[in-house]
Amino acid sequence: MTSFRLLTAWLLGVLSTWSCVMYYFNESTAIADSNSSKQTTFVRAAVIYLPTKANTRFLSEFRWFHRSWVEMLKYQPANWRTDIVVFSDGPIPLIDELNCTSQPRISRTEPNKCVGVQNYTKLQNETFTYAYADSVNILAVGNPATEGYDWILRTDIDTFLTPAFSTWKPEKFAVGRGAYCGNGTANRLARISLDLNLTKSTVHNIGSTWYGPANVLKECAKLSISTMFYLHDHEFSDKEKSPKYGLKGWPTWHYGVLTMYSGHIAINHCTRHIGFEKRTDQLDFASSSQESPFNHAHLHTWQNSKRFSKFVFHDQGYPNEKLESLNLSVVNDYAMYMALDSVKKT
Repeated sequence: MTSFRLLTAWLLGVLSTWSCVMYYFNESTAIADSNSSKQTTFVRAAVIYLPTKANTRFLSEFRWFHRSWVEMLKYQPANWRTDIVVFSDGPIPLIDELNCTSQPRISRTEPNKCVGVQNYTKLQNETFTYAYADSVNILAVGNPATEGYDWILRTDIDTFLTPAFSTWKPEKFAVGRGAYCGNGTANRLARISLDLNLTKSTVHNIGSTWYGPANVLKECAKLSISTMFYLHDHEFSDKEKSPKYGLKGWPTWHYGVLTMYSGHIAINHCTRHIGFEKRTDQLDFASSSQESPFNHAHLHTWQNSKRFSKFVFHDQGYPNEKLESLNLSVVNDYAMYMALDSVKKT
């Protein structure tokens, strides 16, 4: 009996010692992993499209997007890099004015930069009349300017980066918020996915903003473009595609949101092995919010007149707003500040 007690005590002592060793090992590993993570480089790019024609409003929006990028960089870790890569279908003086270079990134340690690709060929033509495919196609075509990045943010131009984006890397591919699914839309898209032998859609109303590993995102863009062509040829009549038809199909089936439909089908399929999530708390967050930009990585100006509104900004200019009165810790003030401060001084 005494021997059994001694053996039990010895075993408990060994287990206790082993537990302490393992605890120390796990804690040390966690600290080492944390320090390693802080020292690891992370190189990403925000990729946008800026057209050369009828672009007065787009130029203003690129100014404020660029200004918000400059602001975001103030908070970015020293070992991270975030570039802007802007494509255009011809020379745009503003791209040069903002010190964007034609030289793509050549190393992971090169400083943050704005890269301009001003010889892109538009996708729209006489047979493919849709006007908004280029914001996707710029990532579907191979170009040295989009090589060498770990992650890519595909975004519309009427958006803002915030301090929260400076350190934000989600666990998986992330998308923002869309609003294109009317009565029967999701079912129709699911049917089309099956027709194309693609993964059936399980997530709906996927936003125009995508953020994820560069190789996956580019594959999603390629699939989105091929799906766009299919939808254009097989799912819309000439009447539905005509300017005269206008908004008659909205919100059930509308040619004007072709990129949203193709993105819906593509994202649900091309991320099937790694998964994705809608992060409406971080991407396409409303620029009219009164929450903190330190909690939301990417702001989008929605289709309304709530402050901050791109429509009011373009039409009236917010003449009574003063920079010194704005609070950069409030989303709508932050957006207002970036937009007003980006206006070219005369």
